[in-house]
Formats: sequence, structure tokens, C-alpha cells
Amino acid sequence: MVGNGKTLMIKTVSANKKNLQWNAHDGVVLCLDWNVANGNIVSGGEDCTYKVWDTFGRQLYSSRPMEHVVTSIGWSPNGESFAVGSYNLVRLCDKVGWTHCRERMKSGSIMSIAWTSDGTQFACAGGNGVVAFAQIVDRKFEWKNCEVTLIAPRKLRVQDVAAETSEDIELSRDRIVEVGLGFDFLIVTTTSQCYIYSLQNLNTPIIFEIRAPPHFIHICRRHFLTLDQINGLQIISFEGRVLSTPKFQGLRAEFLTKDMVSLSPDTVAVVDSVDTKNIQILDASSGRFIGKIFHSVCEVASVHLNQLNNGPQERILVYADKNRDLHVAALYSGPSAQGGILAPPTYKLNAHVESFSFNDDTNALVGIADGRMIFWYHPEVAFADKDLLPLVTTSFDAGEYGRSAQILAFTGNRVSLRKIDGSIVYTGSAIDLPLLDELCRNSKWEEATRLCRHQKSRFLWASLASMAIAKKQLETAEIALAELNEVSKVQI
Repeated sequence: MVGNGKTLMIKTVSANKKNLQWNAHDGVVLCLDWNVANGNIVSGGEDCTYKVWDTFGRQLYSSRPMEHVVTSIGWSPNGESFAVGSYNLVRLCDKVGWTHCRERMKSGSIMSIAWTSDGTQFACAGGNGVVAFAQIVDRKFEWKNCEVTLIAPRKLRVQDVAAETSEDIELSRDRIVEVGLGFDFLIVTTTSQCYIYSLQNLNTPIIFEIRAPPHFIHICRRHFLTLDQINGLQIISFEGRVLSTPKFQGLRAEFLTKDMVSLSPDTVAVVDSVDTKNIQILDASSGRFIGKIFHSVCEVASVHLNQLNNGPQERILVYADKNRDLHVAALYSGPSAQGGILAPPTYKLNAHVESFSFNDDTNALVGIADGRMIFWYHPEVAFADKDLLPLVTTSFDAGEYGRSAQILAFTGNRVSLRKIDGSIVYTGSAIDLPLLDELCRNSKWEEATRLCRHQKSRFLWASLASMAIAKKQLETAEIALAELNEVSKVQI
């Protein structure tokens, strides 16, 4: 990757591929950095702006002009943020471009930026000889009514918004590197230890030693996952016991981002860092290789597993490729071909999906595509009867959230989003769906039918039909399909 005047160029090492070049800035490009983990490029120039690009040369973000030229830029190793240096100024920015904070200091032009390997600190070299050190603080994590804030390098503040309570956790030994929050547990890792807190009791954590700080943490109902340079992937129980260390040929921890790994109670999905058209499927409890899904169109960018705890037979995977096309696969319902290639049924849900997430209690899926927010309340119905998929799908205009809005979480019937300016907003989904799902999971089909009759909602009837077909409750499915005027299906 090189800057040439006002342009950026990706020089290829393959003889049969052409170099990619595009106009990047209105002035000379002074600095750039290419992140190994997320594959994005950030550049700064004499036009006093910094810009974020993907590997196809598409602009993802452009800042407003600053007071002075941008003299240095540096990605954090995990690809979650980057630092921008200018005259007497340094900015910390999110990976999508918006600014977390800015700090003014008497350093002259910041000529170089270097990050620590764990991504919690960086150093800046100023033109007048000053060397400044920065520590990342004020990171926020949310799950339902709980909010956790990193207020100091060794101190966390845990707030229950509903109960209006607050409690501080202060560690005496090392600085905090990574935090995971979800499913009533708080996971805190330092440079040498891991702390497992129950949100019901923050006074007595489970503590054990770790060999290296993790790049990120994923949490599900049964256990949590960490990824570090030494151990690679690790599945750890909430008692602090390592359950498995999933491995496969080509696993490169430095090339994986949080979006390229997904965890469920029984399955782990990992995008192959060597050939990113492959998705490796592994057993969570044993680390055993189950198989891999090959996506022939283009490279896979992100994967998500549903979180239902009903066993692997109901496990579904949603993944997006570099073209931002969203696909759903039923992992355990398809044949397995020779060589470990899984051949589950797959279905393309939508094109140009910028961000998506599963609900933490149901199979409901939310995504943002073409300026609209879309809810697929039962995307797995595409494998039973694809004609029902439009009936379990709703959407509305999401123009108010702006371009490149990111879905942070989908818990209960609340969706949290981060807009391009960094502000967090909330929206809601159908409030009846979690109740309907609970009734169907408990085989209370008569109560589920009465709920649908009371609400008189087509998507509730369609959801009931899809769940009844999946559970082979033909009488309930017949009632739901009749309410939807699907006469041909009722006769069949």
C-alpha cells in the first residue's frame, strides 16, 4: 500500500492482477495505515482530513477538515480504533471514523504513533521532541439494564439503570485490557488475569491466570470465548475452567476480528483467516472440527449464530460477504460431503446489508439495508416454506439513523444502534414475539393460537405457522395458514 501524490495505490504481488489506484485526497497523502485484522485503510493528507477506505477503494468515512494537516495515523492491533496525529493534537477514532476524543498538547506535529500489542495504550512522537503516552479509558459496555464503564486503567463502574444502583470495581494488580458483558455475567481480563463476575454478586469473582491478554471476548448462555496470540481460541466456563481450545489449519489470531467469530451454546463459527471464503464450524464443548461452509461468491466478512439453547439441531448461521449480501444457513439439517465440507441449505435474505444481529432470546434477526431497518422474525422459515419468509419480515425507514449506522445489540425487544457521529440511539421490535416464542418452546400451542387471535397480526400468525411446521404440529400449522389465507398450503 503506497501513497503517490493525491492518490492511493495497492500494489499486488500477483503477476495476473492489476494494481488498484484511486484519487484519495485534495492534497498530497502524508500518512496511511492498513490494518491486518479488519482489512481497512486509513489515510491523512495535506487537505487536513483523514479518510477510511476498504480494500476495493470505496470510501467508508471522510472527516471534516481539521485546523492543520494530518501528519501521522496508526491502527490499533485489533482494528477497533485508530489514532490521528496533527499539529499539537491527537485524536482517538472508532474504526468507522467518528472521534471518541481529542487531546491538545504542546508537542508540535505528531510525527509517529505506535500502539501496544493489546491495543490499550499508544505513544506519540512530537516534532519538538516530546513523547506522549495515552491510555484508552471511558469505554462503555451495555447489556439490557446494565451499563459498565471503564473510568480508569484499573477501575470499572457497574450501573443498573433500572434499579438506579452503581458499584465500582477496582483492580490492584494490572490494567484492564478487555471486558465482556452479557447473559448476567461480566468478564474482565487484565494483562495476566481473568475475572468472572456474576451481575447478581460483584463481590466474589472467580479469578484465574492467563498467558496473554485476549483480543476480544464473546459470551453466550453456557460459556465464553477468548482469542489471544498464544492460546488462539479458548472456550471457558463461567467457573473458570477451559472447556476446549478449538483449532484448525490456517488459524491466525492476528487476522481475526470480533465479527469473524461467533459463539453459541454448542457451536463456534470462525471465518478461515487463510481462505476467507470458508467458514469453519467447530463443536464448542470439545473443540472438535465439524466441517466448513464454502461460500463461492466472494470473501465472508462477518458471521452470527443464533443464541437459542434448544440444541444443535436448531442452530442457524447468518453471514455477510464482502458485497454485503446476507445469507442464512441451517447448519445441522444438510448433508455433509466428503472432505468435511458442510452442505447445509442456504438462502439469501437481502443485499447491501450494512449491519445485522441476532436477538439474545429468539431467532429474530435485525439488519440495516438501503436505508431501511429490517426484522426477520423467523429467518429459518426459508428452509421450510420460503413463501412464508415475507410474512415474517417487517421493515421501516431508517434514514434518521444516517449512513453507516451500526447495530450494537438486540436484547428483548430493544435494538441499540450507533450513528455515524458516535451517538447511541434505541428502537423497538414487536413486543409479542418473545411471548409467542416462549409459548411455542414450551409446547403451549393452544395458548399461542389464542395470543395470535387476540393480536390479529399477520406476522404473528406467520411466525406461529413457521414454528408449528418446524415442530411438526400440523393442526396448529393448519389453523395459522388458514388465517393467512394460504388455502393451497392448507389443502396440501
